[in-house]
Amino acid sequence: LNNETGELVRASITTGMTNPTYILFDEKAGLVYAVEEKVGTQGHLRLYSVNFDGSLMEISRQPTLGFASCHISRCGSDHVVVANYASGNAASFATGGGKLEPGVCVSYTGSGPVTERQEGSHAHHSVTSPDGKW
Repeated sequence: LNNETGELVRASITTGMTNPTYILFDEKAGLVYAVEEKVGTQGHLRLYSVNFDGSLMEISRQPTLGFASCHISRCGSDHVVVANYASGNAASFATGGGKLEPGVCVSYTGSGPVTERQEGSHAHHSVTSPDGKW
């Protein structure tokens, strides 16, 4: 991204990931987190390092612990949280040492007030409190 002109130029193409649905760039660490959505099976949270030329190199991955992963957010300096839309859950992953640790999942139950279209929970987004405790 050229911050002066707003022009967006492709730096490189990274293959091997099916249907990436959300990308989080950690500029300070030079890392990219990405989740993929697969039909009928859970996808993966992937961690990439950004090379000098802008290309990406996968350095770690973990199953998302849910289906239709749709959002990633930072939780403090040492965790990321993934929202899984179809399974209605969220998963937290430790990010220390330049790799992803296996996640911990929180599931939600119940339905919305319009049961014809809200048969269960659907996590759309993951946000934590500024202090990282909630």
